[in-house]
Amino acid sequence: MASGLPIITSLKAGAAELLTDGVDGVLLKESRDAEELAEKINALVLSPEERQKIGAAARQTAENYSWKRIAEITYQSYKKIWGHKE
Repeated sequence: MASGLPIITSLKAGAAELLTDGVDGVLLKESRDAEELAEKINALVLSPEERQKIGAAARQTAENYSWKRIAEITYQSYKKIWGHKE
C-alpha cells in the first residue's frame, strides 16, 4: 500500500479492515479461490487507469497508518487518560 500499488487481499485477512473494495484495494470473497484471484489480477492488468487510481488511494490509506501517525494517536490517548495538558 505504501508503495502506491493496489492490494488484493481476502476479506478474512486483517488488512481487509483497512480497505474499501474497489477504492483503495481489492477484496477477495474467498481466500482460496484461485479463479477469483486470477479475475481480480486480470482486471487490474487490463485497466491501468483503475490500477493507478486504486494504488494512489492505497498509498493515502497507508499514510493514515504510518508509525508516526499511530505514535501520535497513542500519545494523545495517553495524555487524555492521564489528564495532561500542554
